Amino acid sequence: MDIEHIPDETVKAYLLGQLDETQAAEVERRYFVGRCCLEKIGVLERTLIEDYLDGRLPAEEAELFENRYLKTPCLKKVVEAVRQERIGNAKKGDGNRHWWWRREVLLAVAGALACLAAVSIWVEQSWRPPPPVSVAEKNPAKAPEPVRFRLTPGVSKTASAKATRMGLPPPNAPVVLVAELPGAKGPVQGVARLSAIGADDQQEAVWSGTIQTKEVNGEQQFAVTLSPSTLKSGDYTLEVKTSDGRIDTTYIFGVLPPN
Repeated sequence: MDIEHIPDETVKAYLLGQLDETQAAEVERRYFVGRCCLEKIGVLERTLIEDYLDGRLPAEEAELFENRYLKTPCLKKVVEAVRQERIGNAKKGDGNRHWWWRREVLLAVAGALACLAAVSIWVEQSWRPPPPVSVAEKNPAKAPEPVRFRLTPGVSKTASAKATRMGLPPPNAPVVLVAELPGAKGPVQGVARLSAIGADDQQEAVWSGTIQTKEVNGEQQFAVTLSPSTLKSGDYTLEVKTSDGRIDTTYIFGVLPPN
């Protein structure tokens, strides 16, 4: 089907964005065929713009025109070009109108039609339904609560180890070791080192960091936060030394294997 056989109302509906994707694509395919096709749509667009400027469009079409032509920069330039051309013709007579339209505004129309095609694609893409959301995305799993364990200083591995044992924390659950720092009269800073005790009583460092005490219930306490993968079943020592060297304390505890 040639562009000449596309009804003017169909082209007008295309310019106003009333056609669906398939119909709009067919019109666009026709106007890219040659200059005569472009000129035909250009004339119809010119008429549409003039009808809007003169207030001849029905309210519904005027609203469609404004939403499409006045909110899209490249189309708004075409409307402004027609407006200025009409002002110029009013000052010097209307004899050169069609020549000016074909030589100057036609170039703007070509760009505008390409812009219309881009707008059609953008609208189609922007209205595509979003991809389905998985149940996991709708209901993300809550992060596990930290497992808090209180340490007692000065307990040896052999003396009363049962009093300082904790169960193996759940997977992905961070562990917070809380302890009193005996001998501290006020807030102090220091360094801490956590070591795993092997079967031969050899120690292997698994974590180190700094500590800062604060007063809780009249005593200076500190807390050490460990990542979920730090602790395995077995025995551990936590050595703490203050920055001034006055306090050097060791805490011993065990982690029970899962039942």
